[in-house]
Amino acid sequence: MTRLDHVALLVPDLARASDAVRALGLAVAPARDFPGEGTREAYVGPDDAAARLLLVSPLGPGPYARALERRGPGLHHVALATPDPRALAEAATGWLLHPRSLRSWEKGRTLWLARPGVGTLVEVTEEATPLACGAAVVDGVELPGATAALLAALAVDGLRPSPDDRAWLGLAGRRVRADGPW
Repeated sequence: MTRLDHVALLVPDLARASDAVRALGLAVAPARDFPGEGTREAYVGPDDAAARLLLVSPLGPGPYARALERRGPGLHHVALATPDPRALAEAATGWLLHPRSLRSWEKGRTLWLARPGVGTLVEVTEEATPLACGAAVVDGVELPGATAALLAALAVDGLRPSPDDRAWLGLAGRRVRADGPW
């Protein structure tokens, strides 16, 4: 079984994004720095949530800062957890294996999928036994440029094509633009 693990938003200011999320009535965990990744990150929602929101801000120059400069704030990746990431990647018709996967598979059993025209990455991680999960923080993701068939190939509930050119999230019972107000 594949499940939505988390949705990562790339934001310019983690404190401001955390305040915006708190205004929706959601709890934000303390921020943690990941110098190796070049990011400061904070999860939204309880540790046992079925699908969490991850706020990611660049610490300095690097790939996340370049992505923020190039695309602005918004959806960076959607993370899926499954017992067999390789089988999911092989079955995900229309998705391409990102070159980053060559390193990430050996390092941490993670594959990355991409699709031209779809402005987000899909992270596929190995989860041997599905965790007992609480309520989802993110209850839906609408991706621009993605078709229903392309998203169905990922075999996870909650992913839908966007009706417009924006990414949208279902958060705290609201439909929220992924690119703001962060």
